[in-house]
Amino acid sequence: MTLPQLDYAAWKFWISILQLIGIIGLGVYSWWTNREKVNNKRFRQLKVDIDKQVDKLQLEVDTKISREEADSIAAGHGNQCHLHRRKTDDLTRQANQIELTVRGLQTEVGHLPNQSDIGRVHSRMDDVAKEIDQAVGELRATRRQMDLVLEQLLKGGK
Repeated sequence: MTLPQLDYAAWKFWISILQLIGIIGLGVYSWWTNREKVNNKRFRQLKVDIDKQVDKLQLEVDTKISREEADSIAAGHGNQCHLHRRKTDDLTRQANQIELTVRGLQTEVGHLPNQSDIGRVHSRMDDVAKEIDQAVGELRATRRQMDLVLEQLLKGGK
């Protein structure tokens, strides 16, 4: 009985291709997880920055006085009231602009991904990682089997 002739160079080529695919998969997984870490860090920092701005703007809005209060104060102070009124009008315009800015920031924050969105992304990434780990394990097992077959053939065994 004769053994069929196997093309070892072709087998080695295909095993190398499988290893290359595994390495590329691991590289993509590594890149993806690092990118997610950076994105999460940016989201946390953006949330902190927005919270600081909202707190600052809320303090400015809370300290403004109403038009009626300004009119009652103006009645008792004569000429100085005109200067004060101009300053008050400027501050009112600034407060209105701040309120618009806060509304815009709230709209922007509303469009950011929330914890459940990020959780779904992480879940899908975990699934990909498991599949890559499984593929790497299978590639190692296939490589070991091929090494054993080659060793057996080189020894001249049956």
